[in-house]
Amino acid sequence: MNAQLQRGIDTEDRERELLSNPPSASHIPDALLPLPARHEWRENQAEGKPSENVAPLHEPLSVQRSTIDVGRSDCAVGTSNSQHRTSNVEPTEVPASPCLSSTFDRKRSEARVLRVGLALSSGGAKGLAHIGVIQVLEENGIPVDVVVGCSMGAYVAAVWATGHNGVQMEKLAREIEGRWGWLPLIDPVFPPRAGFIRGEAVKKRLKKSVGDAEFGGLARPLRIVATNLTTLERVVFSSGEVAAAVHASCAIPGLCVPVKIGTETYIDGGITDPLPVDVLREMGVDRILAVNTIPTPAYLGCCREMEREQSELRPKRGWFLRAVNRHLNYFAHGNILDNLLHAFYGAQMSVAEAACRQAHLVLRPLACDASWHDFTHPAKYIALGRRVAEEHLDEIKSLLRAPESSDEHTSSQLAMAAAA
Repeated sequence: MNAQLQRGIDTEDRERELLSNPPSASHIPDALLPLPARHEWRENQAEGKPSENVAPLHEPLSVQRSTIDVGRSDCAVGTSNSQHRTSNVEPTEVPASPCLSSTFDRKRSEARVLRVGLALSSGGAKGLAHIGVIQVLEENGIPVDVVVGCSMGAYVAAVWATGHNGVQMEKLAREIEGRWGWLPLIDPVFPPRAGFIRGEAVKKRLKKSVGDAEFGGLARPLRIVATNLTTLERVVFSSGEVAAAVHASCAIPGLCVPVKIGTETYIDGGITDPLPVDVLREMGVDRILAVNTIPTPAYLGCCREMEREQSELRPKRGWFLRAVNRHLNYFAHGNILDNLLHAFYGAQMSVAEAACRQAHLVLRPLACDASWHDFTHPAKYIALGRRVAEEHLDEIKSLLRAPESSDEHTSSQLAMAAAA
């Protein structure tokens, strides 16, 4: 590669010298003559005869123009457009050097755009807010090169990675809208030894959207996070069937039966990595946008105070129905499953907050009236995700700018951590 470029530079220097100071015929480099004249000139030089076909000294010599095709970048060597009197020399295409081409391609890739990764947290029905965020990204032409998800975030990420856009995903989510729309997703287990819900109904619904897709054939690179039940280690799925990986990632311990894939058994990825920012960092992604639907303790405290104030203003009617619901509904506030999931969030909070400090930007679509099992109101959570993304749209667009220094990144992380 360097030799080819150096030959072009040397030729250009010789051409400038020849055009400014024409040499005598005996000193004309034969490499600049047409092939027939070159042979004649050599023979006459050997015999001491003048050459008739050599251009007169007062006329400029023709300069051959060479073009090195490097991908889509052209490097022209030579500046003169003069033509030889006895021969018209056309521009000559020199084959591109593979090494030079790959170098230029890599430089163009680095200068084009930064690789942007999207991390979607767990959160149950609150994770439907991820759809609203994705809609805003698509509407504003913000590219996402890789997406990683956990639990509900894994479900949304999988549907998006298989080619569905934000509008289509909202339509799919609203198919179970209504008071009893979620019933087809419940496949109870009797007796509930390993869990109350088998989870196969959720997987069946997912396969209506993604089919038997595998990671290698997706429209967008995807990673799914789950937890190995035996070792309690984080597991990142990057191959195999997508629906099976999502099923494992959504298996909430205590509520859902653990999922067996091959010889291993898996449970919800939120146990070990509820906001998988570290997966994107391990992949070398340049910019990380995280969407965290897991509230902080301070936020839950504020919500609790608001709930108390509203309960004092709320009419006392309907107490009988609330009492019945409390005794019969395992998902009701204060009952076994609600307490289990509430404690589950408590274990996730500190891990998720630590992950937030590793991201370049964190969106928090939170609401005090949000519930992890409220799949009957998807529009509410999708609108919440849209609102938060639109409020931070300028910051999201800044992710596509040039890389910041490590000191600047550290400062931004500290500022974000302080704000959280």
